[in-house]
Amino acid sequence: MEKNKDCHFSTWVIYGSILICLVFFFFVIVYVYKKKKSKTTGVSMTISKVEYGEQEIAKPSNRKISAILLLGGFQVFDKQGNNITGEFTPTLKLLFLFLLLNSIKGGKGTTSQRLEETFWFDMSKTSAANNRRVNIRKLRLILETVGEVQIVNKNDYWYIDMGEDTLCDYHQVCQILNAFEFYNSSNKEMIVNFVELASLGVLLPNVSTEWVDEYKSEYSHNVIELLLSISVREEIGKDNKLLLKIADIILMHDCTDEDAIRIKCRALFLSGQKGLAKQCFDKYCADYNRLLNTSPEFTYDDVICES
Repeated sequence: MEKNKDCHFSTWVIYGSILICLVFFFFVIVYVYKKKKSKTTGVSMTISKVEYGEQEIAKPSNRKISAILLLGGFQVFDKQGNNITGEFTPTLKLLFLFLLLNSIKGGKGTTSQRLEETFWFDMSKTSAANNRRVNIRKLRLILETVGEVQIVNKNDYWYIDMGEDTLCDYHQVCQILNAFEFYNSSNKEMIVNFVELASLGVLLPNVSTEWVDEYKSEYSHNVIELLLSISVREEIGKDNKLLLKIADIILMHDCTDEDAIRIKCRALFLSGQKGLAKQCFDKYCADYNRLLNTSPEFTYDDVICES
């Protein structure tokens, strides 16, 4: 009798162990699936990364293979390094930019309704939906040649998903902008890399539509604000070469920025380039007067006295 009880108990132990193992493996599979799934939500770009302590931020790169460039002008390069920008018709280019910019900024993309209202607002609902499907299909064919770039529809949202082989300069700058905001970093290497990336140009200078202009304005504002905050840091204040780059980038976004011309003229003056400093100030005054129909409220001597 005792023997039967022991056997019965052993059987239950074995079954119980098997059940626990099955439950454990089930939760492992669910966890891995969810983790993998989360990686495909939104824009997942981890390009040319470099470690900055806790941060992992994109490092500047001049690579033109599997690259989507938005700073200084819209350009796209395929896996072989061929410039395929010409394959984007005006509609395809704007549709791609709409999807990409919405994916980078919000992370979740945009809806079919918003796409149709933006690009095919003058058509019937059926025609607009057909045009959306046709143009997205064309875009997908082009993007296949670029690299790991996909147009994904998930939970009624369209977004761009990019793999590690694809570079996007605008996204790299946004990475650092977000890192500075979160970490308030004083890492000199990160600052230098940000300046190098930001010097590539303004966002989509040759594209002008109302919704693009909103992104351009916000981008310029964020870049200028960060550069001005960097310029007053003690570890940067004595680096005239870096200060010159900072000033030039700000003036590229806003040629009437008073703080930028003060930084530039002082940096040139302290570097011994006094004649060039005066020339830069005179050009600034001419641009200021042409655009605002008035003169700056400070003189060259005021700027130099601050040095």
